[in-house]
Amino acid sequence: MPNLGSGIASYVQSWNLSGFIITGGNNLFECPERDETELALISYALANDIPIFGVCRGFQIMAHYFGFKIQPCSNHAATTHEVIINGDKHMVNSYHDNCGPVEMQPPLMAFARDLEGRIEGFRHVQEPLMAIMWHPERECQATDLNIKMIRKFFGLL
Repeated sequence: MPNLGSGIASYVQSWNLSGFIITGGNNLFECPERDETELALISYALANDIPIFGVCRGFQIMAHYFGFKIQPCSNHAATTHEVIINGDKHMVNSYHDNCGPVEMQPPLMAFARDLEGRIEGFRHVQEPLMAIMWHPERECQATDLNIKMIRKFFGLL
């Protein structure tokens, strides 16, 4: 999507899109035009029942949209680490200097945490909105975890 700020809604309508992925990228508040565009896109998606999936920066802007604070963290950039999902440990990549919150209240619910208890994945309890802090697109080979999670979210399973 181009960085159109609040004008993103009319742009999206002209494409008749049925789902969005907010990708990784620079840290929040480093690119005000992108921040404004993505916040407007989240509002549009929620108002129109359009699925929206966030990856890393996408996680961060979506958490921010709902009032949750993203915290700086160390030793997370260009590494891998474990996350716990439904009691199972999964190895994921990490390319961020920010970490998710430890607590989250409705309408968001955590489904993945790192071993220090920080949230690495969340979903909205009613709306088609989900986000993760790792990058499925940066894996040389797609993992079953990422394939199943993303396909299920978009109704492709």
